[in-house]
Amino acid sequence: MISNHVLIKILVAPLRLLLALYLRTMRIQVEGSDVFATDTPMIVALWHNQLLLLPRLIRKYTRRKQIFVLISKSRDGNIPSALAETYKGVSAIRVGHTTRHAALLQAIHVLQNPNSLLVITPDGPRGPVYSVKPGMAYIAAQSGAPVIRCNWSAS
Repeated sequence: MISNHVLIKILVAPLRLLLALYLRTMRIQVEGSDVFATDTPMIVALWHNQLLLLPRLIRKYTRRKQIFVLISKSRDGNIPSALAETYKGVSAIRVGHTTRHAALLQAIHVLQNPNSLLVITPDGPRGPVYSVKPGMAYIAAQSGAPVIRCNWSAS
């Protein structure tokens, strides 16, 4: 019997390859990427259903040394967490019901480094979709880091 941990490791490599191939099929026009050139910590907000933008954002437009992604500590977050951590310089901060306070404190702490970027999905995996939850505002207020909204659309 294969453990969940081993199964996740087996799934991540082909998922990353499929995501890379998918992103290569897109013609992407980026506006405002110069905001990432500053040496200040920042929070990047992506809607939960737009996370496919993240690998492109990480590779092409951020010159950051360390990127942190808030990901659910539930079983649903295991694959996205493992996938995120396959990218150089990316670490997952896992958030659960019992660890929410500790994860918020960790997010605030990492934003003390001027070369850090924290990625948050403000509507979370459970929604409601496009409805901002209070965690992002709390982290921004406590850390002083600006929130940069990222969005993508297709035609």
